[in-house]
Amino acid sequence: MKTFDIQKFEGKKDKKNEFSFTEKDSVVKQIREGDLYREYKTPIAKKRFEKVYTFDEYGNQIGEATYLLGVLVGKVLGYDREGNIIRERDFTRPNFKFTVEQLAEKMLKDYGIDMYNAENVRLTDSIRLDKVDGHSIVEWWVIVETRENNTYTFKTYRISGTTGELISIEDGIFGDNKGSV
Repeated sequence: MKTFDIQKFEGKKDKKNEFSFTEKDSVVKQIREGDLYREYKTPIAKKRFEKVYTFDEYGNQIGEATYLLGVLVGKVLGYDREGNIIRERDFTRPNFKFTVEQLAEKMLKDYGIDMYNAENVRLTDSIRLDKVDGHSIVEWWVIVETRENNTYTFKTYRISGTTGELISIEDGIFGDNKGSV
């Protein structure tokens, strides 16, 4: 279990109660939020992948979570003061046989989209019931946004959460495509 060095943080924090630094192959951002401290650890090679650790007012770890593109992935853990896991919530999406890691690999290989680093990519999932047989249909939606003047274009890749096969690529547009202000 990690601990938070409050004394070091207090000596290094800025006016916003934040302190950022590089540690090995990651960028670390520490912040204070009321009585809690948070540490955001982002690998330099995967800047859209983030581990978040939460600490109490004494620097004891009380939680951790992992995000990809702002979406919770893996397990969210809560700890007591002795470091024992007291809460666990699994965000691995058990209905999804095709994992988020496999999805990121597919998007890079098949479409040249680096989900771990691209700033213009969003990720969401979809679970709906088939009207005919009542089974769950699970999909990953990878949305790539492009802005030019006042026009946003979207390309949505719908990928089966079960097989990893491409379901469709859908284009969309928002705004005035004349480029006027």
